[in-house]
Amino acid sequence: MLGAVSYCIAFAAIGAMFFFAIRSTIRTARNNGAIQRHAAELISARKALTHEEFGAQFFSPEERHIASRLRELLEMILIVDVSRVYPDDKLVEDLGFARVDALGPSFLELDVEDAFGVDISQAWKYEITLRDLVTYISKRRDSNSSAADSGQ
Repeated sequence: MLGAVSYCIAFAAIGAMFFFAIRSTIRTARNNGAIQRHAAELISARKALTHEEFGAQFFSPEERHIASRLRELLEMILIVDVSRVYPDDKLVEDLGFARVDALGPSFLELDVEDAFGVDISQAWKYEITLRDLVTYISKRRDSNSSAADSGQ
């Protein structure tokens, strides 16, 4: 008799865990959908630009390559059409970066380090824009190359 009661309690506990897991998944999916809709609404009326057009239109000649390449890297991670992302969009607040996929920043940090040799882990803040990241990378690359030149 005690064994049957134990099985019932265990079964009820498993059922409750399953219920809360499903409920959490549904809430997360609902939140992700809202984040995606907000981001899509923000950028939907904008003209689509290639990565090269984006760099040339919004950045100095020194930063164009960084801006274009960074946008290419974000294309794999962001939940929106990157061709309509502009420099002053806030990655987290406006575009949902890291709110839908918490690993997004980690992937971007690794990609940026591979592409530019710059660690951006200290650059993160809630209001960070694409322009902020381009400037951060540009300054770090300049200081890294200056340090390498003076070390020769």
